[in-house]
Amino acid sequence: MDIKIKSNFRFTVAAIEYTPGGELYITLESDSGDRVKQYEYTASLGDGAAVSKPVVSLLEYARGYYAASGVKEKTRDCYRLMCRHLEAYGDKAMDEVTTEYLQGFVSHLQGHGLQVGTVRLYFQKLTCVLHEAYRDGLFDDRVLQRVRLPRRERRKRRDGLVFTRETNQRANAVIKRWCRAARIKKTVTYHSSRHTFCVLLLTKGVPIYTVQRLMGHSDIATTNIYADLLNRTKAKAVCKLPAIPGRTAM
Repeated sequence: MDIKIKSNFRFTVAAIEYTPGGELYITLESDSGDRVKQYEYTASLGDGAAVSKPVVSLLEYARGYYAASGVKEKTRDCYRLMCRHLEAYGDKAMDEVTTEYLQGFVSHLQGHGLQVGTVRLYFQKLTCVLHEAYRDGLFDDRVLQRVRLPRRERRKRRDGLVFTRETNQRANAVIKRWCRAARIKKTVTYHSSRHTFCVLLLTKGVPIYTVQRLMGHSDIATTNIYADLLNRTKAKAVCKLPAIPGRTAM
């Protein structure tokens, strides 16, 4: 029996199984950008009608997407947090992702007390994943067009401000001038002082829950990003110490 499969992506056949009931199971693997995706096709041979249906998990696809995307570590941490919430909400096969499902995910994020900006950020990361799935022929991106995101709340911006005379743009212009004079090539903005504030607090041993309140993070996982970064920095510092003669590495 000759089997011919037409597809809009490159794949290899991983396994073929034929059951006594007349069902043919074909498992395909597609290697795309350092991530291997599996597809399972079921074809009924009893009446001659063939039906193909890819079975792809949204959560596993999302994890594979950011693992192979080459984004910065901070952005990758954001994808990890989004996937953590997606796992708690409930995974779905890609072909079962509907507008109602995505709208429910937005409500799930809001129900966990996340700020509007954080909700929109996590959903934006999920949107990137779904657009990639659309390019792979696994998702209909028209589903995204009907999802309604919460609007950002407008605040009385001049109430309770510490700095009232300089704008953020003006401050960044001055900081850039300082960096050029100091021959600092790294991009530094006024917002960088917020990250510095958080890392200094953690370095001084301030409890992480206290740091969370001072930073205004609604989710402790966001504060943990800084703690993980600090731990990696400490590990790199220790690794710079010279090796002890006569001792083997553990």
